[in-house]
Amino acid sequence: MLVLVSLALLLVLLAVFGWWSLAGFTRRSRWRQLRLYWLPIVLLLVPFAGGIRPIPLPALGLLVVAYLATAIFEEGLWRGVMVGLLRPAGVWRAVLISSILFGAAHLANSALRGVSLLIAAQAFGAAVQGIGFAALRLRTNTVWPLILIHAAHDLFLQMSALPIPLVEAPIATITAIYGIVLLRRPDANTSVDPGFARR
Repeated sequence: MLVLVSLALLLVLLAVFGWWSLAGFTRRSRWRQLRLYWLPIVLLLVPFAGGIRPIPLPALGLLVVAYLATAIFEEGLWRGVMVGLLRPAGVWRAVLISSILFGAAHLANSALRGVSLLIAAQAFGAAVQGIGFAALRLRTNTVWPLILIHAAHDLFLQMSALPIPLVEAPIATITAIYGIVLLRRPDANTSVDPGFARR
């Protein structure tokens, strides 16, 4: 319920301020370089390296809805609004600040589950993976593929027979390195929508 309320508030914010484009909810005609998503798509298969843990169909349906809502909210807010608002300060600042804040937001899970090393690791992993996701958002001018990848990633971790931290750590690290490579390319800054900073 908390995720759905948060998502509703984000959608109201986007509608009131007209930030749909700024947040990466762009039309297909404005998307670019979708081939850059090849690595995150391949990484979606990593959780299944140790097999699949069966989940009852009703629980699976609930997880799909919950993770899709979470992905829309988190990508819309952190890779969308935050990256969009920070972009005029520079690409690297936008990526790093939004990623650190995204990781820090995961520390709020302590309020529901208590303080633990697992939550700290989750927050760190989210911040690291956020670097790659923010780079992809800037290079492709859209959050739509990220929403699907994010939701599938969270769902597949739950379906994995392997421990989640064991699977998530290498995925987050590889995604961050990939993001850094994407941002260090000579065309990284110029491939961002020229009107992006003005919106």
